[in-house]
Amino acid sequence: MKKHEVEAVPVKIAISRTHEGRYCTLPPFHPSYSYPEYPFKGNGYLSVEENRAYEAVRQVMYLMGFDQSAYGKTSWNPLGELIKPDSRVLIKPNLVYHKSHSGMDALITHGSVIRSVLDYVCIAMEGRGTIVIGDSPIQGADFGHLMEVSGLSSVVQFFSRLPDFRVEVVDFRTEKVLLDMEGVIVGKLKLPGDPAGYTTVNLSEESLFAEVGHLANRLRGLMYDRREIFKHHSRNRHEYLIPNTVFNSDLIISLPKLKTHRLGGMTGALKNTMGLIGQKGWLPHFSRGSASSGGDQYDCPSFRKWIIAELSDRIDACGNIALRKYLTSLRERIHRTRRRFPYRDPALYGEWHGNDTIWRTILDISRIIRYAGSNGKLNRTSAKTFFTIVDGIVAGEGEGPLAPASKKTGWMIGGMEPVAVDLVCSLLMGFDYRKIPQIQNAVSRKALELFPWSVGDMAIFLWPDEKLKIDDLSKISNRFVPPEGWQGYL
Repeated sequence: MKKHEVEAVPVKIAISRTHEGRYCTLPPFHPSYSYPEYPFKGNGYLSVEENRAYEAVRQVMYLMGFDQSAYGKTSWNPLGELIKPDSRVLIKPNLVYHKSHSGMDALITHGSVIRSVLDYVCIAMEGRGTIVIGDSPIQGADFGHLMEVSGLSSVVQFFSRLPDFRVEVVDFRTEKVLLDMEGVIVGKLKLPGDPAGYTTVNLSEESLFAEVGHLANRLRGLMYDRREIFKHHSRNRHEYLIPNTVFNSDLIISLPKLKTHRLGGMTGALKNTMGLIGQKGWLPHFSRGSASSGGDQYDCPSFRKWIIAELSDRIDACGNIALRKYLTSLRERIHRTRRRFPYRDPALYGEWHGNDTIWRTILDISRIIRYAGSNGKLNRTSAKTFFTIVDGIVAGEGEGPLAPASKKTGWMIGGMEPVAVDLVCSLLMGFDYRKIPQIQNAVSRKALELFPWSVGDMAIFLWPDEKLKIDDLSKISNRFVPPEGWQGYL
């Protein structure tokens, strides 16, 4: 293969692609080939099953131009310019939930992707340092089960043989909810959370919610008491609880899963930052009411949806389990009437293209991660370094993020600019990025900007040696089925 030409371009995106969308199923996900730089030599350290993810991660790093002159040699150290021995590195996968009716491959970042990245971090750190793999899955997720189904338990155990290289997995949530068989919250469990503690960051007037402050009493989350959101998003206060591990890290490696999202259209690097928080009850997801009434919970006015929203408010605030179960059952009975008398639009909790709330939460958190310091104050420049690799070997389409249908694309997409990565991913999915609010607003807004470039500044490299422009992506895109509330729009 001829050497990929390194170019001095402002924004570089790398795409690895295979027509075989399949993962290695054997934890701890050793590579299937002994690459020259592979740090673990000897019997038992290679997989008898093809590890496509490992090869794809390697190709992405090569296309990014990392240590390219040493590619193919034992000395190749692609992350060496980003990480040094004893650096502090945070790896952020997407570990949204511990089960799925459609299979886990389209739901979470595959363990083989995490393992391959860890190997290259280990090379760069010369086997010396601490890596934190951290996430904040949804409120009812079983983190221990997630460790098992993702293969992370085996991966962490494998690295435990290295005396000076410590891999820690941290559930950033401060609490989880306990659910009964019907999905009713019957209690809450306090969690240890981030050992480094937390910092409350108040964006105040810098928040993207400041311009819609009149809607503060309408803001809602999913399965959270509205009073908790109002406490942290009202008047001149727009607060988020951020794990200190985020601020203490020299490099954040984000490993999102490529999939659709019912509220946000798609999920990628920007949406992945919503797992870098400690308290999900502070996160607005939609604004109560129909579009005509000033909300974005659903489009068309509906008395049944109004009743359901009223019941949801009461359920989320109710401390009596028996009453909560009764109200939940009543809400479900009303919702089931849609089978005979369909709603005029599919949205019930902000799952449509008119959601004007979720993108503000996404970009608020993204700005905090980029610009805030450990004192909780915003800086005007960012000292934080990011590297994103999107796991799209098996992606998710349709009703993501929790119920996506598997879509085998064979893609792995990488870059140093999260907004640019998402923009490219949206086009690969066959979507117009200008209709995905978190991407469009990240590109267009200049205060605390997340994309200080023009779209034309981007250079895209496709394995093995093809250079593409933005307009070329339509030739290789693989049209995803959008969520129901986005069909006919994206």
